[in-house]
Amino acid sequence: MSKRSISILLGLISVMAFAYIAGHYRLLPVYHLRTALEFIEEKIEGEEKHFPRPTESVDFMNSHLTRLLVKKIPLQNYDGSGGGLSESGNIMFISSNKGGLSVIDMNSYNRLSVSIDKLPMNYDKLVEAGQTERNSFREWWFRVNGIFSEQINESDFILYLSHNYYDDEKDCISHNVSTINLTIQDDNVIQKDGWVTLFSAEPCFDPEPEGFVSAVPYSGHISGGAIQLYDEDHLIISVGDYNHHGLGQMPNYAQDPNNPYGKFLLLNKQTGEWSVYAMGTRNPSGLFNDNSGTVWSVENGPEGGDELNIITESQNYGWPEVSTGIWYTPGYTFSDTVLTGRHSGYQTPVFSWLPSIAPSSIIRLEGNRFSLWQGDLLVGAMRGQAIHRLRLNSDNDVIYDERIEFGHRVRDIIELQKGYVAILTDDSYLIILDDGGLSKEEPDQFVADRILELEKFDRLISKESQINVNVSPSMVFEQKCATCHLLSKKSVIGPHLSGLLGREVGSATDYTYSEVLSRDQRVWDEDLLRTFLVDPQSEFSGNRMNKIELSDSEVNKLIRFFKSRETN
Repeated sequence: MSKRSISILLGLISVMAFAYIAGHYRLLPVYHLRTALEFIEEKIEGEEKHFPRPTESVDFMNSHLTRLLVKKIPLQNYDGSGGGLSESGNIMFISSNKGGLSVIDMNSYNRLSVSIDKLPMNYDKLVEAGQTERNSFREWWFRVNGIFSEQINESDFILYLSHNYYDDEKDCISHNVSTINLTIQDDNVIQKDGWVTLFSAEPCFDPEPEGFVSAVPYSGHISGGAIQLYDEDHLIISVGDYNHHGLGQMPNYAQDPNNPYGKFLLLNKQTGEWSVYAMGTRNPSGLFNDNSGTVWSVENGPEGGDELNIITESQNYGWPEVSTGIWYTPGYTFSDTVLTGRHSGYQTPVFSWLPSIAPSSIIRLEGNRFSLWQGDLLVGAMRGQAIHRLRLNSDNDVIYDERIEFGHRVRDIIELQKGYVAILTDDSYLIILDDGGLSKEEPDQFVADRILELEKFDRLISKESQINVNVSPSMVFEQKCATCHLLSKKSVIGPHLSGLLGREVGSATDYTYSEVLSRDQRVWDEDLLRTFLVDPQSEFSGNRMNKIELSDSEVNKLIRFFKSRETN
């Protein structure tokens, strides 16, 4: 008990003695004194309580119903803008953009040593052929798109990765699924045999197609690539159309039943035989098969066309004949018979997002750790830098959509066997979420215990700097800026950044700016750009740019990157 509490208690005893005498001789209204004394006692009890508070490594974040406990772990070997998460038997697998693998034992919170062959993407040949130097080729879109793991026994696992492959003989790119058998011995992950190509999509397509209608010729970001277990013998996988959408001179892959692009496929795990499960999809980046057998997908449509769908066998979801979205540039419509923005004649979405959020991943919470979120859908968002919690009714209609902002582009999201939610971000963080009780109630010992458990993840943090100092300026641009901004003189989602330093604010002629930027006549220099990167609203209040988390090092690297573009 503190000295202050002891003083209050001694005063209380004196007051009680006086109250007894006063009450006995009817000198004072004792009832009111008793009420006052009860209030003082409550204050003393409150003085002795110590509610758990955020720690140096675990933050609190209030959602509508639930206080979230947020633990961020920097990943040293993850290069962002691709890859994903999977967990089997309390072993978490993290794939990077080019197939680098990190493995974590979720019981001991230890990072395991990994020794396996390089994923067969043939990336070295892609570079040798000069593709990465041609025509605004974005090499980070040549990537791993999805990961799925299965535990066979206590120490053996099968890993499946969907990824791009470069055929150097034909000079073309395909969408593949490769698999490898792994075993864990004494904290070491080793391969039992090498990688096997289970599936390779045909046709293998030209990375520089004639007559392309997209921001750049190679649209590796319109890839889909999610993998889920469908039944004992099959995986269900999503394959995007890579902007073979029927616009201009491009073929319409999604409505062609004879090729796998723009489809959901059933893939035999043993033979690699595949069949079309459903068709008419553009970029189904997230996929989840829930305990009821309902297959959920999130779709990156064109501007304003992001969708949530329930995938049903033999159904056609309409792309590119219909979409709630519109194409990014004028002059293109999807159908001569269906009004723009309508979804008539095909399977309609469960839900659509306006404005677009660039959904990356989806799960349904089926454990009981998040008691008030049980049964809700969680959708990771890249453009929105958030997760969206969707509450469903008994008919699987969306009742509401709660946006929970993290300030990071969410690449993947999974529910762990312990009930945590794990989030992978494009700027190389693993974020672990836990339920911290009701958002409006004071945290208690239950929350304190959960904080201590989350702090065990500190074992994964390298003793080095929490931000990978080896990340190049160009990679920072790729991770933080490239999804919305091109370096060529063409604006798509955001204004182009060609010749940024030295040009007037709001001066890209092919982009509609917010009023605050369009009327500003200053010129972008290093100081103004630095201020904008740190906080987009500080100089231009009301503009549409979301704040992103950038370290001082990343801000400096972005400025160096734009300066180097001026001198090249």
